[in-house]
Amino acid sequence: MPLIGDVQAAGMTSNVLAKRIADGLAEFMSNPTVSVQVKEVNSYYVYVLGEVSKPGKVPLKSYATVLQGISLAGGFTTFASRNKIHVLRVVPNGQGQPKQVQIPVPYEDIIQGKNSEGNFFLKAGDVIVVP
Repeated sequence: MPLIGDVQAAGMTSNVLAKRIADGLAEFMSNPTVSVQVKEVNSYYVYVLGEVSKPGKVPLKSYATVLQGISLAGGFTTFASRNKIHVLRVVPNGQGQPKQVQIPVPYEDIIQGKNSEGNFFLKAGDVIVVP
């Protein structure tokens, strides 16, 4: 921004960012009115490893389930062990130090309609492992 310079936006809500910009502009004008609109979120990534066509970092624009994440990585290869899929997720452990948990994904049950809860929504930073 020409008057106040660059403003870091990562990790802020649009309201907090608007207030920070308005505070910066207050030095140059009285009662500045600032509105910020989020056009696109680019910080929601998951990782897919193992027997998928395109393993790696997968950017997501909205919420996605485990099966959608696998699909975005190109689907399974011929050698995929579909019933051994799991998701690695970092969670707080209550003592300030995060820990990693392994969440099994019952693929065959999900596609047969027996366990729809197994096709849960991914969180940023999740790692889908397809052995």
